[in-house]
Amino acid sequence: MVRNLPQKLRTAAACLLAAAGIAVAQPQDRDEGITLSPAVDRALAASYLTDEERRDLRVFHGQWTGADLADPTAAAKAALFAGDLSSPALDDPAANPLDRAEAMILRGDIRDAFELIADDESMRALRLRAQGSELLGDLDAVRTITDTATTRLARLQSNDAETLTEGVRLLIIRARTVGVEQGAGDYELMAQLLATVRDGLDRLYWPARLAEAKLLDSRDNRPQAREALLETLSLNPGSAEAWFTLGEAHVHGFNFDAAEAVAIELDRLTDRMRPGAASPYATLIRSRALLRQKEPRRAAEMLDPLLAEHPTMREALALRTAIAAVYRDTETETDLLATLEELSPGSALGHYEAGVQLADWRQYASAMAHLTEATKRQPAWPEPWIELGLLAMQAAEDETSIAALQRATQLDPFNIRAKNTLRLATELATYEREETEHFTIRYRTGPDAILAKEMAPIMERIHARVAGAENNGLNHEPDRKTVIDLMPSHAWFAVRITGMPDIFTIAASTGPAIAMETPRPNPGSTHRGYDWPRVLQHEYVHTVGLSRTKNRVPHWFTEAQAVFLEDGPWDESRARMLTVALETDELFPLDDLSLGFIRPRRPGDRSLAYAQSAWLYEFIVERFGSQAPIDLMDAYAQGQTQREAFTSVLNVDQDDLEAGFLTWAADQAREWGLLPEAGVPTIEQLAQQYQDEGNDDAPDLLALLETYPDHPQLIEKLARDRLEANNGRPTPEMEPLLTRWANAVPVADEPRRMLVLLAREDGIDPTDSTTIGYLEHLDARAQYTGAYAAELARLYMARDEAGKALAKAQRAVNIEPFDAPTRELAATIAWRAGEFQIARDYVEALTIIEPDREIHQQRLDAMDQRLNR
Repeated sequence: MVRNLPQKLRTAAACLLAAAGIAVAQPQDRDEGITLSPAVDRALAASYLTDEERRDLRVFHGQWTGADLADPTAAAKAALFAGDLSSPALDDPAANPLDRAEAMILRGDIRDAFELIADDESMRALRLRAQGSELLGDLDAVRTITDTATTRLARLQSNDAETLTEGVRLLIIRARTVGVEQGAGDYELMAQLLATVRDGLDRLYWPARLAEAKLLDSRDNRPQAREALLETLSLNPGSAEAWFTLGEAHVHGFNFDAAEAVAIELDRLTDRMRPGAASPYATLIRSRALLRQKEPRRAAEMLDPLLAEHPTMREALALRTAIAAVYRDTETETDLLATLEELSPGSALGHYEAGVQLADWRQYASAMAHLTEATKRQPAWPEPWIELGLLAMQAAEDETSIAALQRATQLDPFNIRAKNTLRLATELATYEREETEHFTIRYRTGPDAILAKEMAPIMERIHARVAGAENNGLNHEPDRKTVIDLMPSHAWFAVRITGMPDIFTIAASTGPAIAMETPRPNPGSTHRGYDWPRVLQHEYVHTVGLSRTKNRVPHWFTEAQAVFLEDGPWDESRARMLTVALETDELFPLDDLSLGFIRPRRPGDRSLAYAQSAWLYEFIVERFGSQAPIDLMDAYAQGQTQREAFTSVLNVDQDDLEAGFLTWAADQAREWGLLPEAGVPTIEQLAQQYQDEGNDDAPDLLALLETYPDHPQLIEKLARDRLEANNGRPTPEMEPLLTRWANAVPVADEPRRMLVLLAREDGIDPTDSTTIGYLEHLDARAQYTGAYAAELARLYMARDEAGKALAKAQRAVNIEPFDAPTRELAATIAWRAGEFQIARDYVEALTIIEPDREIHQQRLDAMDQRLNR
C-alpha cells in the first residue's frame, strides 16, 4: 500500500494506518493497504483463466499491472476504482461508456453522462441515471427510473452479482427520494439481496460488501459498517470509494490521524494511475477533517483547488457552502447556494450539508433553517429529518424534535439514533417540571422530585455567580431559560446527549439544555452520589459561555472556563498529572489541546486536557487580568482564530504565550510541593547522582534530608516508605513526619487522611482546629462522597457552630441526596439549629426515600404539629 511513497511518507502512512486499526502488509510483490484476501489470491492464480480474464480480474481486485492498462477498458475501470476522476483513460471513447459516465457524474458533468448512456437499459445504467437525477434535484425522474427498476427487480430471475447489487443501490436511492410510503425503502429486502450476492453468488464481489457497508452506516450501525468496509478492502485494496467511506467515518468519529492515513492512501491510488495527481476524495476528507477541527479557512483553502478543477462537483460545492456558512461568509454562502440551485434546481444537498455542519458548530437557528429547507426539498430522505430531530433535542425544542424524529422513523425504522432519541423525547414530554426565574428543571415522577425541588434555589445561586460580573463571572445572561433534564439512568442520559446509550460522563451541556444523570443509586446509574452543584455549575458555565460567544469558541477554552469557574481547589490527582506531564514534556501543544477532549490518543489524554486547559486559563487570568478571558470570548464570537485572538486581546504571540505558561507552570508545581525549589535537584536526579558515584544500594533518605531539609519529594518518599512498612497504617510515632509531609506538599491528601485517622483513634476533639483543617481540605476536594462533610457537620455542632454545621450537613446531602442516614443527620442538625422548615423538608424526603420505615412519617407528623402550633 505504501511502497511507492518516499520512505518518510511511507513510514508515516504505515504508522497512521496502524493507529486507524488497519493492518498494513509489508511491501512485497504488491501494493496493498490491508492483507489481500487469500481467496482473491487463489482466484487470480486459477489455471483456467484466459489472459484477458486474468487481466480483468486483476483490475477488479485492484491488483493491476502497468501492462494491464494498455487496454482502454481496463485502464478506465482501474482509474474509476482508484478515484482518478480526471484520468485521460476515462475520456477514451474505447472505454466502457458506463465507467466513463460514472466518472462524469462524480465530477459533476451529469447531463453529459446521460447522453453517453442514453440507450443503455442495464441495471447499472438505470442506477447511474437515478444517481445523477438525484444530484440534479429531479426527483420525478428518479421516481420514473426507480419504478422501472423495481418492476424489473420483482420479475428478475438473475444469478448475476452486478445486477443484484446495482438493483440494491437503486433501492437505496429510491428509499431516500421516493420514500417508504410508495413501497420503497425495504431495508430487509436490500439486506437479503446483498446477502444473496455475498453468500450465494460471488463471495469475491466486493461492490456488494461496499453497498452493505453504506446501508449499515446510514442506519448508524457503524461497527458492522466498518467490518463490511474492511472486508471490501480485503477484496479490493484499490477501491477509492471504500477508502473514502472509511475516511468519512473517521472524520465523523474525530479520528483525524486515521482520516489522514486514509487520505494518504487515496492519494497513493491516484498517484499510481497518474504520478503527481491528487485524489479528489483525499481532498474532501482533509477538508471535512479541518472543518470538524474548527478550521474553516484552512478547509476552504484545501477544497478550493478541487472546485477550480471540477466546478460542478455537487459534493464539493455543498461542502464549500457549509464552510462558508460556519465561517459566517454570508455572501459566499448565498452565491454558492445560487450556483447549486442553478445546477440542481430543488436539490436538498447544499442545505443538508450546511445544516449538518452548522449543527456541529452549535449554530442552532441557522442549522435548523437549512435542515428544515432540506426536508422540504427532499421529504423522503431520512437524514435531514434525523439531524433536525437530534439538533432540536440539543436546543431543547422538544416539539420540533418529536415531529422530526417521528417522520424520520417512519422513513427509516431501523435508524438507531432516531429511534432512541424519539423514545426519549416522547418520555421527556411526560416529565414533571420545576420552574425558576432562569431554569426549567424536568424530572421523572418519583424520587427524583426530591432533588429537582432542592435544585431550584441552588441553581439560582449558581446563575448569579456564573452570569454575574464579580469574581471572574461571565457578565452575560442567556436570552432564554436553561432546561435541566434530570435523567433517571446513565443510558437515558447518554441518549439525551448523543442519541446513543453510551457516553463517558455524567452531565453535559448543549447550550440551551443541560442533562445530568441522577445521583440516585439504581441499576442504571454509574454513581451512588456526586457533587451535583459543582457539576451543574461547570455545565452552566458552558451554557452562559456558549451563549456569549454564539457557540464560537475553541473547545479547550470553554472547558477551561468551566473548570476554573467551578470554584473548586486543585485536587491532588490533577496536580500530579500536570506536574508529570510538565516534567516529561507531555503537555499538549496549544494547537492540539482541543483534540485531547474529542479524540484522546492515550487513556489519560482527556483528563490531562481538562487539567491543562484550566491551568492555562488560570495563567491567563493571573498574567493578563480577569477581563482577558471575557475579551477573548468576544474575539472568538467575532470570528477570530485562536492565534488572532491572542494577538489582538493579549498582545502576545501564541508561541510566546506557551513559553510563558510553561515557566509559570513550573512555579505552580513548586507551590504545590510537587517539585523542589528552582536549583534544587529532583529526587530522580539525586538518585542518579548517587548511582553515578558508584553506589549500588538505595540512597539514605535521612542523610539526603539533612542536606535538603525542605525537599518535598524526599519528605514524601520517606513518609510513604514508613507507611508501606506498616501495611499502610499510620502510627503515633509517624505523626511528626506526616505533619511535615502535609506542610511540604500542600496539595497532598494522603498525609491529611492519615493524620485524621490518628486523631480518630481517641475520638476527634472538636477543639482540634488542625484536624478540622485537614478534614476541610479533604472535603473541599471530595466529589463522590459526603463522608467528610458529615464528619465536619458533627464536629461543628459539637463546637456550637450551628451555621457551619448546617452548611456541611447540606453539602453532605447534596453529594448523596438519596442516602437516608445522611438526611437524618442533616434533619437533626437543622432542627437543633432552629431551622425547623429545613429539618421538616429533609424528613419529608426520607418518607419518599424509605417509604417502608414508619418512623419517618411519625417524625414528620410530629414536626408538623410543632410547626402548626
